[in-house]
Amino acid sequence: MNASVMKFIYSVAQSVLKPLSRILYKHQVYGLEHIPIGPAILAANHTSYLDVMLIGASCPDELHWLADEWLFRVKWLRSVIVALNAHSVSERGSRLGAIRQAGKVLAAGGKVALFPEGVRSRDGSIGDVRAGVGLLAARYDAPVVPTYVHGPHTIWNRDSMFPNLSGRTACVFGAPLVFKEQNHNPEAYQAFANQVKDALENLQQVYITTLSRHNDV
Repeated sequence: MNASVMKFIYSVAQSVLKPLSRILYKHQVYGLEHIPIGPAILAANHTSYLDVMLIGASCPDELHWLADEWLFRVKWLRSVIVALNAHSVSERGSRLGAIRQAGKVLAAGGKVALFPEGVRSRDGSIGDVRAGVGLLAARYDAPVVPTYVHGPHTIWNRDSMFPNLSGRTACVFGAPLVFKEQNHNPEAYQAFANQVKDALENLQQVYITTLSRHNDV
């Protein structure tokens, strides 16, 4: 698909999702000042299929996504997510290929969004973050923006076929993290991934204790 067509489709989808998320879920966005100009990695917690919609509606910049391979096996769904900048991630050996694809986006000045836990949480808690986010940040010298999404696990969880059409959600962007280690090895990548997890947990706590009051207005 032509790049300009994909950009147009993304822009249209974003213009629809922004007001829709506010109408349905009273969606609030915090920390936009933390999103840097130029390339960046948005590392988000993952609890629901709604996460992609809410992050895309919250971030003013166009995003590229790393998505599970099985989503591309459904023909009609593949067409939709490819048009929305999704790139396949496989559990069977092509994970490095996905990292290279993400690197192309970063090298061109774009932004990549991913879910470094790898699986959706059932209860909204933050799970262990995989080392791949550290590898990506180190290899392409890209800042990582911790991105906490609140609420969608109560609206469309792993056991629900369809989402509820009401609820309250929010997206909180945290201060960027930069990979600074001189050694580029699995241990350093995992240490950085642990920093990302800590940052997501901190954003979760800040939202619950402070920012949630704004969603009650």
